[in-house]
Amino acid sequence: MIKNEGGNLFRKILVLATALLLSSLIAVATSTAEPVVGANDCMSVVYTVDYNSELSTLGGDNAVMVGDRVVVRSTCGLFKVFIDESLYSGGSNEHTLHISEGVYSLRLEGESWNHSFLNMTFYPGSEIWIGEYPEGEELVTVSSKSMWWDEIMAHGVTALIIYLLSTTVIYQLAKWRVDRAIYPVV
Repeated sequence: MIKNEGGNLFRKILVLATALLLSSLIAVATSTAEPVVGANDCMSVVYTVDYNSELSTLGGDNAVMVGDRVVVRSTCGLFKVFIDESLYSGGSNEHTLHISEGVYSLRLEGESWNHSFLNMTFYPGSEIWIGEYPEGEELVTVSSKSMWWDEIMAHGVTALIIYLLSTTVIYQLAKWRVDRAIYPVV
């Protein structure tokens, strides 16, 4: 006996279309929150800039900073910049200063506010490292034959892993399909 599958298909399409229509009518959920920086609050940001490598590093407590140009931006008005509790400079809105390699704590202080950035580690920018290498470290040289062999091995192992995984998955899918399609005859 042949079943009429057309009615089931029509019902499925109708249910899907109704679900899509109803989901488009539901109001989109929105969320609101207080801004991080209110109208009376102020915000300060410290970051380093390395122009050669086009890298900017955002500062914070225990941050690793790359570059010797430190940019301080603040919406708090006039401020003083203290490096390890010593007055370094001051300014308003945006101020750029140079700093050497090392671990420092920066503190920005205004009339009635104080923002601290503790234990920031500064490394020099890329312009210092171009063509120069640190003293005391031995350079590792790799021959082109050794590198070629390592690349061939990596490609071969990768191809083997992909082959084994894909054939296992295809075998399992084929086995599942065959097991589903064959019915025991009694």
